[in-house]
Amino acid sequence: MTIPYLERFVELTGVPAGKLVLTVPELGNVASATLGVQLDRIRGTLAPGEKVLLIGLGGGVSLMTMVWEAS
Repeated sequence: MTIPYLERFVELTGVPAGKLVLTVPELGNVASATLGVQLDRIRGTLAPGEKVLLIGLGGGVSLMTMVWEAS
């Protein structure tokens, strides 16, 4: 997600901004690889059974969601 989308997402959903994994500032737009990169960055911090919701949203007509359960 781009930064303006992230700000609006936090505003609308109430998800704490500190829970978001940002890749845009460091990696730029990596499109379909974003969710995999974000998951790789946090998976070592997850406890078994913990669930993560990943949402990818592009500025055009691109939307992706995934739910991951750590094992």
